[in-house]
Amino acid sequence: MPIVQADRSDPFDDREAIQVGPEAERRRRASLRWAIMLVVYMRALAALWMILGLVNWMKLLFPAGGPPNLPESLNTTIAVLAVVQVVAAAGLWLANPWGGVLWLVVALGEALAALFVPDFPNGGGLLMALYAPLILVYFLLTYLASRETEARYGGRPRPLMRRFKRSGS
Repeated sequence: MPIVQADRSDPFDDREAIQVGPEAERRRRASLRWAIMLVVYMRALAALWMILGLVNWMKLLFPAGGPPNLPESLNTTIAVLAVVQVVAAAGLWLANPWGGVLWLVVALGEALAALFVPDFPNGGGLLMALYAPLILVYFLLTYLASRETEARYGGRPRPLMRRFKRSGS
């Protein structure tokens, strides 16, 4: 029966994955520093956006002083934001690409609406001041995490399965 050995010239050789002990764990975490920071940041954003979504639901379900006196278009905007913010928060928490994309699209749309619609209910200039740095930090962490991944895996995507060479019997 032939023996299967890992190809030492293969850039996708993951022998370090089977090392154990505190030193191996430290090296593994250091090699994924930016990716871990991106996931932590996405989860913090998810918590913030879940709160914002729930606040929008509270505006719809329990308006202060009776039914909301806002125009129907703004009530519709609040309803859409209430749904989309909670969905984006779930995607961010799971660190899925669609969560980040949905968050970016809605955050940019909401910031532009706050800039151009005078009666926009969610903040105006304060919203722009909050979202701009959040978006810039997200782009920076995404860039650094992708550079780290390229450096680790030679600029190629990580394979789903390792490549092996069969040695003689």
